[in-house]
This record gives sequence, C-alpha cells and structure tokens, in this order.
Amino acid sequence: MSLTYFTEKEIVKKRQPHKRKTSKISKEYSVERVFERFIDSKVKQNSRPKIIESIPSYV
Repeated sequence: MSLTYFTEKEIVKKRQPHKRKTSKISKEYSVERVFERFIDSKVKQNSRPKIIESIPSYV
C-alpha cells in the first residue's frame, strides 16, 4: 500500500445540471418541418416530383 493513499484528493466539480429550454417546439411546426424535409429529399432524388408536389400541406 502506498503512503499517498490517504492523502486528500483534489476536489472535482460537479457537472452542470441539464437546463430545460424555455421555448418548446410546437407539434405543428415539427410536423411541417418533417414534411418539408421529406419533400426536399424526394426532390433531390428526383422520384416522381409531380405526385409529391400534389400532396396537400396540412399546416
């Protein structure tokens, strides 16, 4: 056993607590954003853009 075993160890600071965001993203906005991403990806893939553009926007 070493002699430094019982010496004081340096103090480690605790982690910062998780801070909640004050503004929550509304469900409508998230649905709209997911739909926009879907459209963007399909346009990039160039797979049937006429059919995809005819899908109505629910937001």
